[in-house]
Amino acid sequence: MNEFVCPVSDCQKKLSRLQVMHFRASHECDPSEWVTEQYGPELEEKYESGVGSYAIAAEYEWLTPDMVCEVVDTRSHDDAVSSDNNPMKRAEVAEQFRGEGNPAKRPDIRKKISATLSGYSHSQETKEKISRKNSGNEITEQHRQKISEASSKRDTSYMQTEEYREALSEALTGREPTYPTPYDVDELSHSVRSSWEEEIAMLLAENGFQYVYEEEFELSVGSYYADFVVDEVVIEVKGFSNERSVKKAAAFIDEYREYTYVVVGDQIPCDVHIPWEERDRMLEVLTDER
Repeated sequence: MNEFVCPVSDCQKKLSRLQVMHFRASHECDPSEWVTEQYGPELEEKYESGVGSYAIAAEYEWLTPDMVCEVVDTRSHDDAVSSDNNPMKRAEVAEQFRGEGNPAKRPDIRKKISATLSGYSHSQETKEKISRKNSGNEITEQHRQKISEASSKRDTSYMQTEEYREALSEALTGREPTYPTPYDVDELSHSVRSSWEEEIAMLLAENGFQYVYEEEFELSVGSYYADFVVDEVVIEVKGFSNERSVKKAAAFIDEYREYTYVVVGDQIPCDVHIPWEERDRMLEVLTDER
């Protein structure tokens, strides 16, 4: 994982990204407050010109797309989805994925990605710690309320647009699979790899379901790390499927028939498929399986 020095003057703390707890403890503010004060107008100008949150985050390295949107996006939900200002309706944003302007196509960025992922894997000790940490995952009523509020405000509708799916598909064509860098979430006891995983984890915790995150299963086609395991139900959060994910899904269904395999998002072989916009149905499946 790349390390970056905290951008606050004279701090020199090495971080993987802007971390909420570090800012609250060391700088007495949330990261979004500091970014808004220091870079707000600059980020808004880039965003309004059509650069897009993903490209901005790549340029500043220690930002995430969600943080960029939190700083610059003050529009209502309806405006964000339906108006012409929806960034996913801009041709410039689609070009960020398709064209040479995509940061992931730059040689220096590709070199960083390759160096970060080369030979990376969890040690057995780390895997055991993760399993112990997530087993019997419990959360207080106060945290459940925070999770509910945060979940209700999160807008992921742009990820369902045809423009987004087409742009992402073209950007990933011919590329070897890479894995997102995990990031911490205050309300959860473990890291997640995407906003979709974060939302499913929050949904499970909010409704009192204990789960194990990224439990390892050995398959004939290689190791498989399940996103969430709740009793005898495996939940796979799939934003974008490829040949590799289809092969592992088919192998899991064949080799672990005692589990019910639920896929939320893009469709791959499974026992139960739930489109992302209907993700609340996952709770009904879990209840029925008990």
